[in-house]
Amino acid sequence: MLFRKNFKMTGATNKDFTSGEINHIIQGETGRIWTFIFEGPAYLEVPMNLICSAYLVFTYIGWSGLIVLLGLGLHWLLSYVRGKTEKEIN
Repeated sequence: MLFRKNFKMTGATNKDFTSGEINHIIQGETGRIWTFIFEGPAYLEVPMNLICSAYLVFTYIGWSGLIVLLGLGLHWLLSYVRGKTEKEIN
């Protein structure tokens, strides 16, 4: 089983759960899990592409390619800090 759901049905329970209602709850929960499983690779695709492209740039171009990537990262960081600072000033 993918998960465990506890149904606490005691003598004080004033509702009768049919097997169809319990199956509906279980199908809804498993549907959420399968949706995450099928959509999960979409969230991992971008970081993996960035890692692979950085590796290929480093292996084919060498240190100069890595320096260019670090320069672009530094430029992005400085523009982010500058934007935050300007927003605080205004």
